[in-house]
Amino acid sequence: PLEPYLVEQQFDFPVLVDADGSLAATLGIQAVPAWVVIDGSGVVLGRFTGAIPAERVLGVFGEVQRIQTEG
Repeated sequence: PLEPYLVEQQFDFPVLVDADGSLAATLGIQAVPAWVVIDGSGVVLGRFTGAIPAERVLGVFGEVQRIQTEG
């Protein structure tokens, strides 16, 4: 049921469906939905659980862009 939603939303970032829960266990995620922002080196920059308002999502991506720009 998730696939049609992802196609409809056309996110411009990777979305991972952790069907067996192995990644969630590795990252210590205990709630769904969960967002984990990871940089290109595998460093966790932030974790968010539960419903996130659109304004906060935009803020998270803005912060990620700022971090990338500053190196």
